[in-house]
Amino acid sequence: MKSAHFIIESRQELTAFQQKVIIAIIANLDLEKNTRSLSFKARSLMEGIEPKMTYDDLRQETLLLVGKVYEIEEKERLLQISILESIEFIKGQGIIKMLIPKELLPYLLSIKQSYRLKTLKHLIHFRSKFSVKLYLMLEATPEKTIEVNQLRALLNISNQYRDYATFKTRIILQAQKELHLTDLAFTFQEIKESRKIAKITFKVQPLSQLYLNNGQNQLLKKIVREFGTTSLQAQKIVLKFIPEEIHHTLYEIKSRHRTGQIKTSLGAYTISVFEQLLKAPY
Repeated sequence: MKSAHFIIESRQELTAFQQKVIIAIIANLDLEKNTRSLSFKARSLMEGIEPKMTYDDLRQETLLLVGKVYEIEEKERLLQISILESIEFIKGQGIIKMLIPKELLPYLLSIKQSYRLKTLKHLIHFRSKFSVKLYLMLEATPEKTIEVNQLRALLNISNQYRDYATFKTRIILQAQKELHLTDLAFTFQEIKESRKIAKITFKVQPLSQLYLNNGQNQLLKKIVREFGTTSLQAQKIVLKFIPEEIHHTLYEIKSRHRTGQIKTSLGAYTISVFEQLLKAPY
């Protein structure tokens, strides 16, 4: 089977529109026919993208997409290839025609066979490659207890992040933040043996069913009271970020507010800042 991981493992920065185009391409590939040409209504590709796109935005986005080059490394060769050979706009009809490189088609078909579209949508959005592996692990087994050393081996980092506190921050908490944007939000429980964290139990739960601990509840109340968000908005913040990151960000927002740098409502500005943090590269 051709490598089905090149898009996911490339760590290419993709905009929301470019992600949507890639998903649309894979969704519309025919496993029976090796058709390389696909046509889409421009409006359907732009629908749901915020802020709303203009024709010039669309033209720039597709130009950048054609220019993205992926590397596919296999045992006997390294292939460098663009995901699209060409994009053609049919003026007056709102139609966009996309031509897939002949050599890339088997790889895209392999992706379609390997992943559900919903899964792929999340995987190409993650900033951390470890989030990808944890997502796939939890998708297969929604509740799992695993030894820390076994988890390190699964993530191929047996000799990295030997300090557990660093491992927890850089791997587990980062994945938890990213997966809280998906259908696989999770909680985890650390299990000690001889005063050392030896195992971790992961449990998938809908975001709406995740319970806040006392510290998170206090933080939620602070955000609502001092920054004017709704309880639901504050809940999403405390579930998606670690407390240290929240406190640091709130301090910066409050400083900007005191110096008159915030021109919108404080609540709206606060939400926008945390949304941008979620999109920032890891």
